[in-house]
Amino acid sequence: MTEAEKRARKNARDRARRRAVKEQRSSSDSAVAAEVKRKELEAKFEHCKSRVTPKTFPEILTMESVAQSDETIAAETAAFNRTQHHSGIDAWLEAEVDGLLDAESGDTPFNLATSVMIDKYRVELPRFRRKEEEEFLKECSPTSPDVCQMREHCESVRISKKRGVNPSIYLPHVKKTNSLMCLMCMRHTATSQLLRLRMDRTGFVRSSTLQKHANFVDCPGEYRWEDMLCTRADRWEGIALPVLQHRENSYAAMSAVLPDGTRRRYWCQEKGYPLPDVDPTAARGNGGASSSSSSSSGSFL
Repeated sequence: MTEAEKRARKNARDRARRRAVKEQRSSSDSAVAAEVKRKELEAKFEHCKSRVTPKTFPEILTMESVAQSDETIAAETAAFNRTQHHSGIDAWLEAEVDGLLDAESGDTPFNLATSVMIDKYRVELPRFRRKEEEEFLKECSPTSPDVCQMREHCESVRISKKRGVNPSIYLPHVKKTNSLMCLMCMRHTATSQLLRLRMDRTGFVRSSTLQKHANFVDCPGEYRWEDMLCTRADRWEGIALPVLQHRENSYAAMSAVLPDGTRRRYWCQEKGYPLPDVDPTAARGNGGASSSSSSSSGSFL
């Protein structure tokens, strides 16, 4: 073995030795850093491991010794009321206050029996039968020019995605109304806006209607009275004729085979909106009571 080979082998051994020492030093440094971090966490959360004793937490083992009296109840009630933000108007007098505001503004109170615009709206609104609306609940191609203008924000598409119906069911817009929305979107819009008006305890503008169409009620093959949005006698809410309220749990996605062999999907409302139990020889109240007992989906408005 020549001197050059001996020197090269010695240098290789020295490099390997230095590399091993460096790796050992770095591993020991990381171990020390991990130990320091562990001690810091222990010191930070040390109070979480302490035991509850009468000396460390005596208030846990004590009871309130103040007896409740009329004076203490009044003081606690006053302290609680000071933390609340009141408008200064008693809620029980809200109806009287609204009447005073209407009288001062010069706006005449609404009266269903004497309102002329109600008759005008009732003549202009189109009325749909149940069989006709079931045709509006049949699927439409997303690329069709007759599809609902809400597109991805359509109520039918939203319910389809919520229930895992893939692809989503698109519905055609209702051509007999001035709106380009589908039947389900029109029902949803009328129901949600009416609910918002009643939550805010306000009325609708008298120059327009909230609904775009109307339905037949308590007739054979139509809808029940308790499933409708109805007109209010003392406040104009945009409802001139009964219209079916929207409940998303009242629709079931189903499909049918057409005569040409193709399959078409639709929303079935048979269980969600049962047929009225109409008896021509009985009173209307008895028929409505028997029909409401046959279904668990009642009205919320």
